[in-house]
Amino acid sequence: MKLVDEIKAALEPEVRTSSDANEYFEAVFMVKDLEKLNTILEKEFGKPLKPPAKNVKFTKEVQNVVDLIGGLRREQSFYAKNETESKYFYAALWPWQSDPSKITLKMGLYDINKLTEKKDG
Repeated sequence: MKLVDEIKAALEPEVRTSSDANEYFEAVFMVKDLEKLNTILEKEFGKPLKPPAKNVKFTKEVQNVVDLIGGLRREQSFYAKNETESKYFYAALWPWQSDPSKITLKMGLYDINKLTEKKDG
């Protein structure tokens, strides 16, 4: 994901997980960098589907992705877009309750068809 390289170069996060195939990326950022991170994410995704402090309804496909990452709390943000007919690229921002100066970015690519196969199988 070119986006991962852009984020790493601009913000120097603490990378927790990054898959070789660039299908998943997780990193910790300082909240002071949140505005810059949101700007980078909005260039890729547009406005978040779920901004912090908002409750929203998602399409069935997007809700499947949200469920797979463990759902979303009110203070979290969520971005998503279709990459192909069945693949969704998403990013979720998870503020830390234990340390309000930090926030985790979880970003990945999910194939909705594979999710459906797992649920049916």
